[in-house]
Amino acid sequence: MTPFLNVLKEDDLLLLKELGSCMSDCLFIMKVEGSQLIYEYMNDSGYELARLNRKDLGKSLYECLPESEAAFLTNQYEEVLELHHKISYKDTVVFPDVQYLAETTLFPLKNAQSHITYILAVTKNISMYSMKSPEMRHLNRIFSSYTENTEEAFALFDVDLNFLRINESFYRIFGYQKSELYAQSWFVINPNTQEDFLKLIKKLKTGMKLKRFEYQMQRKNGEWMTASIGLTAITDENGEYTRIVMILEDISEKVNTKKQLVESENRYRLIADHSQDLIKIIDREGIVQYASPSHSHVLGYEPSDLVGNKYIEHIYSEDHKVIKEHSLSLLTDLQELRYEVRMIKNNGEILWVETRLTPVKNEEGGYTKIVSTTRDITKRKRAEDKLRQLAYTDHLTGLTNRRVFEDYLSDIHAGRTEVQVNKFALIYLDGDQFKSVNDEFGHNIGDELLIYIGERLRRAVRKEDIVSRVGGDEFAILLPNISSPKEAESVARRIIDSIRELFYIQDHTFTFTCSLGISIYPDDSNEIEDIQKFADQALYEAKKRGRSQHIFYSSLQSENQHSY
Repeated sequence: MTPFLNVLKEDDLLLLKELGSCMSDCLFIMKVEGSQLIYEYMNDSGYELARLNRKDLGKSLYECLPESEAAFLTNQYEEVLELHHKISYKDTVVFPDVQYLAETTLFPLKNAQSHITYILAVTKNISMYSMKSPEMRHLNRIFSSYTENTEEAFALFDVDLNFLRINESFYRIFGYQKSELYAQSWFVINPNTQEDFLKLIKKLKTGMKLKRFEYQMQRKNGEWMTASIGLTAITDENGEYTRIVMILEDISEKVNTKKQLVESENRYRLIADHSQDLIKIIDREGIVQYASPSHSHVLGYEPSDLVGNKYIEHIYSEDHKVIKEHSLSLLTDLQELRYEVRMIKNNGEILWVETRLTPVKNEEGGYTKIVSTTRDITKRKRAEDKLRQLAYTDHLTGLTNRRVFEDYLSDIHAGRTEVQVNKFALIYLDGDQFKSVNDEFGHNIGDELLIYIGERLRRAVRKEDIVSRVGGDEFAILLPNISSPKEAESVARRIIDSIRELFYIQDHTFTFTCSLGISIYPDDSNEIEDIQKFADQALYEAKKRGRSQHIFYSSLQSENQHSY
């Protein structure tokens, strides 16, 4: 096989795939696309080694593998691209109960122009007995899924603490790449732990179960961290200890936070005393034990008025449900709770606040105190309301905009409104020769005219009707729950009469007229798209027949029928 592989060409792809299907060794074919390496083919043994499946064909290394593994393999493939000849490298393959040393050889495949378009990878010396049973293959994938998806760092060692397998979280926490730790010992990256860890390993080998413990150690960049570590020994079928498993969590932030709070509550209170935020310390039952002086000028209550009372007091009654949803008992499992509620000041004024509840946990993981930090967000809420209003309304007239109007139209049709609507009218309105107003008087006058038209439309329609500016001098009016088309007729006439009245704008006096098209749901159609289209057709016909008039779509249908 070797002489043949030394002269591989792109034309050999089909033959290589046929060969791979017959091999017990793992075979991969990677397509070279610019800087990307794409899985083109892998045989059954390859799928199990890489823990991939056929859906991964066509994807890149970085899409299929953890970042550290993908980077390690990319370095090997890039060496082939640089040297233009085959290379070999070794790696450790670890399954739940056994470890193998694998050798992989990479062969370049060139096209007619001698460019490397594919790379063939053959991994040898993998004993297939471990992969022949479905149970073992399933266990291998479960094992891989756990180690790569857990947030905690995971490392598998031999009994001398030489690395066998490391997950992505481990690389991330310590800042190393796979190529830096492969075939290395734990003591190379943390020599200060050697004395203590050798004692722990000795205990594990005697069968002792170790409790999880905290330990100071260094990252690659020299930064110190506090880690919570669990060490477990694994035996083979003969009871011999062959593997050590380490589960590690970086708890530096937790330790520092706890240290700052527990070490000096007086210092914490000193900070709280000078903070603009409302800071309270409450117990597990929600009773206030401390309240910062800021409560006095923000809420108008003295801190002494709050101590000894429930922290829920002075929360707006309608927001009590938010407090219940964020029960203090949830802090047993959570790091913090956040919510927004309204509070009532001493003078009865209401303000919006954001509250953050953080438990002060002890060494056993329990807590007796909670720090509540609250800040005034009333201005932000008002700004959000203003932005929401701008998003829903036409900036010029203050009417609803097209998007909101069409959403409301859909809600009525789908029965999503509070009041059931059985029949409604849709009116499309368009100004007659609005362009001439802009041309003669200027756009400022045109804009003011649109504002006045919006005001007159509001006065002409009923209280429950919805008026929207949908573009230029185009308006839409929705008349929900009409009993008959006569109601729409009455509104349409009022609109035409109102618009026809004289306009007085910036020392200019002029008249203006509009045309209306009307469709009725469900008389004209049960489909909302049809209702909109029919109103538009009726409007087009109204403008074609002259100014200042309205036309029902149903009348157009009637005329068409009589014309036959």
